[in-house]
Amino acid sequence: MKISIIGDSISTFEGYNPKGYLTKYPFGNVKSVEQTWWKQLIENNNWELVENNSYSGSRVSNTSIIQAPNSNLADDSRLYNYESDIIIIFGGTNDFGAILNQPTLKEFSEKYNYMITTLIEKNPNTILYLCTPLVRHDLQKAQKHQLKLSEVSKTIKKICRAHHECKLIDLYKHRIKISDFFFVDGLHPNAKGMKILSAWIEESIK
Repeated sequence: MKISIIGDSISTFEGYNPKGYLTKYPFGNVKSVEQTWWKQLIENNNWELVENNSYSGSRVSNTSIIQAPNSNLADDSRLYNYESDIIIIFGGTNDFGAILNQPTLKEFSEKYNYMITTLIEKNPNTILYLCTPLVRHDLQKAQKHQLKLSEVSKTIKKICRAHHECKLIDLYKHRIKISDFFFVDGLHPNAKGMKILSAWIEESIK
């Protein structure tokens, strides 16, 4: 099976994303690509990676003060035919976590829906797997527009239900606690977190 990924920093690794993209990993104790959630998923199932189009800091909404090419998940430059059997879309956490220019829920919803409908149009024979964001350790932080991660998750679920070409990977349902030692920094999974995350995604796809 051929697989592609559209994501943010959690799905990056230096040398495995398009040239010029910002990457986060290697980071913490995730030092090799074999430790990433997506590499484990692919290797465990003997799948073929077509493209990992992940950019560190990506938002879905076009609200970032850094308007670098390809930096938003819903950029037209990232919405094309991936020639894959499945595409995993893993984003939304940076829209919630934005300190400057945080989007409204309406802005996020409109851009997410645009991203999905465009991908469906350009990938008619592909199943899209939509990931809700992982639970973070800063859920109570003050937000300019009161955008809650739970609302981001509900929006993704609603859009997923509206399109038969889409299936849900509900990561938000997993109630990650600080004591689980899942993250390096409260946001980016460590080696243990990557292994668990890969298993959750594999379970949803199978």
